[in-house]
Amino acid sequence: MRDLVIVLVYAAALGYALWKRNAFIAILVFFWISFMNPHRYSWGFAYSLPLAMGSVAITFATMALQFNQLKWPRTRELYFFFLLWLFITITTIFSMYPPWAWEKWSIVNKILLMTFVSMLIINTKNRIIIFLFAIILFIGSVGIKGAVFGFLTGGKYKVWGPPESFLEDNNGLGLCMVMLLPLSLFLKDLFTKKWLRWGMLGIAGGLAVSAVLTYSRGALVGLVMVFLYYFLFAKHKLRIAILGIVIGATAFSVLPKEWFDRMTTIGDYQEDESANMRLNSWQMAVNLALENPLGGGFNCFTRENYQKYAPNPDLGFSGSNPDEIFGSTAHSVYFELIAMHGFGGLAVYLVAVFSLLFSLLRLDKIGKSLPGEEWISYVSRGLIGSMIGFLTSGAFLTLAFFDLFWAIFGAGVCLKSVVMSGSWLEESPQYEEVDAVTTPELQHEDSVQFEN
Repeated sequence: MRDLVIVLVYAAALGYALWKRNAFIAILVFFWISFMNPHRYSWGFAYSLPLAMGSVAITFATMALQFNQLKWPRTRELYFFFLLWLFITITTIFSMYPPWAWEKWSIVNKILLMTFVSMLIINTKNRIIIFLFAIILFIGSVGIKGAVFGFLTGGKYKVWGPPESFLEDNNGLGLCMVMLLPLSLFLKDLFTKKWLRWGMLGIAGGLAVSAVLTYSRGALVGLVMVFLYYFLFAKHKLRIAILGIVIGATAFSVLPKEWFDRMTTIGDYQEDESANMRLNSWQMAVNLALENPLGGGFNCFTRENYQKYAPNPDLGFSGSNPDEIFGSTAHSVYFELIAMHGFGGLAVYLVAVFSLLFSLLRLDKIGKSLPGEEWISYVSRGLIGSMIGFLTSGAFLTLAFFDLFWAIFGAGVCLKSVVMSGSWLEESPQYEEVDAVTTPELQHEDSVQFEN
């Protein structure tokens, strides 16, 4: 029965998108399948259906039917995005293990392709907001499910995501929860009705609980950073501080010993095997990149490279099987990029990310300066918080090309494009008779301060 419901909802949504020639609906379905993976919660025929592929096909079909409605986001971040895409393709061409590298490249290529497609489609204020709320609901439902599971089991077991999905691993799931927490907290202010605000707070609570119960140390560090970031913008700092202390004290009093045993290894890394493996992998990544300027390409954490570049080659492997080809990964976005794409790949990646962060900070100021348009600030702050969560937790996770991060990146590019072009004014009733000077000023500011 569950399989039938999922397939019927899926088919109805895509059918409606095709009938209305609406690529936005189609791509929402794609992200619903990609992020929430509802079919992985079924145990019948729907489990293995290529639902993502079907949604991609309908997305491209509807884009072709309304090609004139697609908009190219003219921002510098889009060109940095293309540069990164080109760079990792070049490093794949010159990779150490071409068959394995191209296999991984094909997966990353699909992620980047759909990110670019989303940038073309999500080209209005309403679409940006709906898209972000949709992501919160898609993954928030998984977070609430994990929180309920944690309460029922006393937190003794790790929270996992849908099987055979990018959320399955506890570290990936924890990262998702951390990234969506600031979005939930800031976007709640877009609602005027209290019950909707409380609903968003409920989702935020579920995300926070699930993040803790994934037993991911990277997620815990990310949670701390996200909380500090939110505290900076909170209107009632004293209330937030007291609430944080109460929640923290309550959590520490009920969490099981297994959780504390896992978290205390953050400080006792000298005695923690996984931490020492991580440090060994980081040094291997640096040594490899120093000798190979373009890195080793995707899937270069092999026994051969550990033997050649790691301080302790045997520490890169969990077992003693001499036929084991791949060893421990980088366990860090930054060292993953250094090993696979060299210091140049890391530089291009960080330029794209920090360029968008600075642009979002600029948009936050613009939103605060325009009466009645606080939505720009709320969305900007939510996206910044999400990226901070990724950059913090990502220091301990091998997820440089994480689906959710690039969806957030794409949303940020779209927000900048919409705001700086002035097209959002057409969607704001209070600006129907806006001064004719306003929009050109924004456009000029974009072209001078952002593009050049």
